Amino acid sequence: MSSGREKLVAQFRGLVTERLARVSRALVALEAGADVEAGKQTLRELHGLKGEARMMGFADINALVHEMEELVRAAEGRGYALAGGSVDALLVVSDAVAVLAGSTPGEPPDVPRLLAWLTQALEGERALGGAGESPPPPLPSAPSPPPSAPSPPPSAPSTSPVAPAPSGTSPAGSGLHPAPSQARELRAADSSIRITQQSLEVLT
Repeated sequence: MSSGREKLVAQFRGLVTERLARVSRALVALEAGADVEAGKQTLRELHGLKGEARMMGFADINALVHEMEELVRAAEGRGYALAGGSVDALLVVSDAVAVLAGSTPGEPPDVPRLLAWLTQALEGERALGGAGESPPPPLPSAPSPPPSAPSPPPSAPSTSPVAPAPSGTSPAGSGLHPAPSQARELRAADSSIRITQQSLEVLT
C-alpha cells in the first residue's frame, strides 16, 4: 500500500470512529422514544459515512451503511422512534463497520448475515407504519341485500278475492332472509473510487 493510500485509509478510519460514536449516541436517544433531531443526525452521519466508504472502495461498509440508513429512515413517520430490535441491529452493525474499516480489532464479520438482519428489521419497522409503507387496502363493501320480488304495476290492481288468514295464525313471510353479515379483517401491511478486493484485507 502506497504512503498516500495509507494516509487516506488512516483518515478514513478516524472518520469512521467519529461518525459511529455520534451514531451510537443518537441511537440511544431514539431507543428511548421519538426524537426528530437525533433521527436526522443519524441519517446525516450514515449518509456521509456511506459516501466516504464508497470513495475509498470499502464495498462491504458501503452496503451495510446503506441498509442502516434505510432502516432509520423507515421510522421517519413516527419521529424516528425505532423499535428495540432495530436499535440492537444498528449498534451491532456499527461495531462490525468499525472492524471492517480497521478502526477497531476483531474477527471479520459475516456481512451477508448482518445484511439479512437489517433487512428483517426494516420489514418490522415498515409493518409498524413507517415511511414508505403502502396504504392499507380499503375495507370490503357491505354485501347488497337480495333483490325483492317485483311488485305488480299499480295500473292493474288484482280483483281476485283473497281468502282471509285463519284466526290465530300469522301471515306467511316473504321467504327471503336477510343476507348474513360479512366478517371484515384488515391486516397492517405487514462509486467512484474503487480498489481491488485483494488490496483490502479488511473486507473479508
